[in-house]
Amino acid sequence: MANGITNQYSLIINSFGFTILQTTLLGCVTGVVSFFSLISAAIALYYTKNSRAWISLIAYIPGALSSILLLALPWSNRWGLISGIWIRSTVGIPYAVVMIWAANASAGHTKKTTVIALYHIGYGLGNIISPQLFRPEWKPRYKPTWIILLVVACILPSIIIGILRFYLSQENKRRDKLQAEDQVTSNGIIETVDSEGGKVSRVVDNSQMDLTDRENLTL
Repeated sequence: MANGITNQYSLIINSFGFTILQTTLLGCVTGVVSFFSLISAAIALYYTKNSRAWISLIAYIPGALSSILLLALPWSNRWGLISGIWIRSTVGIPYAVVMIWAANASAGHTKKTTVIALYHIGYGLGNIISPQLFRPEWKPRYKPTWIILLVVACILPSIIIGILRFYLSQENKRRDKLQAEDQVTSNGIIETVDSEGGKVSRVVDNSQMDLTDRENLTL
């Protein structure tokens, strides 16, 4: 939902009172912030364990602060307002991190592909809707825009990530307990019918059984 800002950066920055040349130069800062924030997130992911949710939640803090600055600061404080635009670029981190996280939490090529496809469908819908947040009657402060983005593009996804992290943590504890009780096996038994109509049982790997990700305890 916040991607609509990308197409409006020049107009928003220019409305703060900067010249066209200044607007062009200052608009480059968002790319610099995105680059260094993504590099920092990648380094943090490399050196930490089970931190994807926390890194994503931390990345939403500047995004939330951005909306608050753009809502609260006086129009005369143009450097404070443009800083609010710049720091919003960190919200690209959860997009990349959560997509990988969601795919890794699913087993099998088909399910991984489906998860990523659904993720991008939501991403595409957000891109379609987001330009509608910049309505002419809301100029120049676009206060309804920043309120919507604060809730929909920062607070709501943070809550969802927090819930997902809690759920997966509880699921891991459940599996660890079953593993300790020696109730987890990597194989299962399937029955087939031979040419003579008799039932034949054979042992197969769990990946070949029709199990959901929750049922397959070896993931």
